[in-house]
Amino acid sequence: MTNKVLVQVDCASHTLMAEGCSGPRCTPGSGTPYGGPPGETWADPHVTYQAALIEWFKNGTFNGAANGQFTVAASGVASSGT
Repeated sequence: MTNKVLVQVDCASHTLMAEGCSGPRCTPGSGTPYGGPPGETWADPHVTYQAALIEWFKNGTFNGAANGQFTVAASGVASSGT
């Protein structure tokens, strides 16, 4: 299989589906939280997970890329590399 992505969500744990986000870390200094609208605060790791699955099922990509390693910071902003 050539289309593979590895996505690490920095602040997620085994309870990702129930986690939320609060405080200043949820408002990134720059960038848009993955899976959220521009200019909004990051909802939580679950929203990122949900958006990533939807994009993968529909397009075979994460953040527009068909393969690679990505990190979603504690602010919700995705970047390539680890």
